[in-house]
Amino acid sequence: MTSPLRTFVPFILSFLVAFSCAAGVQPGTELPPRDTTLAVGPPTLSIESPASGAAVQGVAIVRFRAENVRIVSPFRLSEAAPSPLPPAHLHVTVDGAEWHWVHATSDPVVITPLRPGEHTVVLELAGADHRPLVARSVRFTVVAKAVAGTEHAGRH
Repeated sequence: MTSPLRTFVPFILSFLVAFSCAAGVQPGTELPPRDTTLAVGPPTLSIESPASGAAVQGVAIVRFRAENVRIVSPFRLSEAAPSPLPPAHLHVTVDGAEWHWVHATSDPVVITPLRPGEHTVVLELAGADHRPLVARSVRFTVVAKAVAGTEHAGRH
């Protein structure tokens, strides 16, 4: 050990002992394990847009907000960073289909193409085991998108 370091080691050790005593910890005792869990509420899900009953032109972009969970792929859980929040993903169903797809990011759900008319999208927040936690739905109407230059079609 170099000479300057020898000078500071006793000072640092005495500081640590004094600090631990001031904190109520006696030298030689172990600290209890630190609780790293956060007190969080139950998972919540809300659809921010489109508003229920809204008219959508062309592409349906469903913006949502999930709280008290972290949205991750259920197929890559082992790669996910450690977090006190439980992992979850969305099951997306359109117009009551018997099937759904998995949406595993916080990005909006983009649905296209949809025929003009009324449509219902169900977002189901699911845990890592695919069990439903909470579901929300939105009903909107897709309006036909006018194609540029077609308003005069058939005229010469």
